[in-house]
Amino acid sequence: NAFYKQYDDFIVNYNEKFAKPGVAIMGELRKQELITKQDFDEEIEWTWFYLWHHEGRRARHGASMMAPDYAHWHGMYEVAERFYMEMIPQAREIAEHAAEHGKADQAQAVLDLIDELLARPEHAWFEQAKKLADSGAASIVPPPGAGGATSAEAANTASASDNAKPAAGDDAKPAGTEDKKPAGDADAKPATDDDTKPADAADSAGGTTESTSTEPESTTSTRDEKPGSAE
Repeated sequence: NAFYKQYDDFIVNYNEKFAKPGVAIMGELRKQELITKQDFDEEIEWTWFYLWHHEGRRARHGASMMAPDYAHWHGMYEVAERFYMEMIPQAREIAEHAAEHGKADQAQAVLDLIDELLARPEHAWFEQAKKLADSGAASIVPPPGAGGATSAEAANTASASDNAKPAAGDDAKPAGTEDKKPAGDADAKPATDDDTKPADAADSAGGTTESTSTEPESTTSTRDEKPGSAE
């Protein structure tokens, strides 16, 4: 029974959110005589056909066949895209064009219906995002006290983060420079120059420094063998 419950809920969501509003908009456009009675002679009629018979049918079939990719990505996502990004703008454009040509009352009836539909909770996000986009805002910012960080709090957080980073950089670099590099230069290099080289030079007065530096144990044999090999 869980499958049938989920499938029924899917169909209800499609019908109530997109199908019935689409039917209402198309009906109002015809009622106000803002589109002709002839089918498919205007762009919005093709938009509406694709919404319910192409993306909408694919979404419903995807849900019935338990195919999530067709139910969502190739289904309800494309239904929503077609509705919000094509059908609503086209209907508003038709109404505005009619108002400019002496049909102000008919145009207002269509615009009022669209506003009423989009004021519903399931569509409220779209109008809010659209208004913010028109005003140049990048995203929806929650009002103070509504949960989430306010713009002022976000700015303070960013400022605190910016102030903290240079402090870490300033402390880390001198510490590394003072503790590690001078210690390596002062301890390692003088020890190599003062201790190793004079010792090699004293032990290998009659031989080469290379053999004594790499094999200190065999300095005596090296000193004895090399004059013989030289002769």
